[in-house]
Amino acid sequence: MKIKIIKKKASSLKELSHEDIELEQIETLKDLLVQITIYEFYKQHTSKQELLTQDEINEQAQLGKITWKELYNDKKEDITKIIEVMLQDYHDGLFRVFLNKEECGDLDEKLVFEEENEVVIIKLVMMAGRLW
Repeated sequence: MKIKIIKKKASSLKELSHEDIELEQIETLKDLLVQITIYEFYKQHTSKQELLTQDEINEQAQLGKITWKELYNDKKEDITKIIEVMLQDYHDGLFRVFLNKEECGDLDEKLVFEEENEVVIIKLVMMAGRLW
């Protein structure tokens, strides 16, 4: 099943990234998040370190930050630990997931997916400071 993944920060209207990916059958929000995490993990660890093309530089410049395709931490993480951390982050409210402009709540909630559905992941930023 092909879906569109859009990553954003809550404090910005700009997208961090936009990507069409192919996933297996998804029944719940937890299935979706686990598959996206595994996809991102293997994409990061299998990509070669290479120079950016001019199109990639222009695209990143529109987002306001140009980064290299370099992995500075070559330590291999355990995928099960990464999935645990991602699920804990969701429980802690560090990001929200929207499917076709409707917020997904419970991880075990049944989702109805169709081809070309749009999934938006919004990274929330915690405020620091004092209350008094």
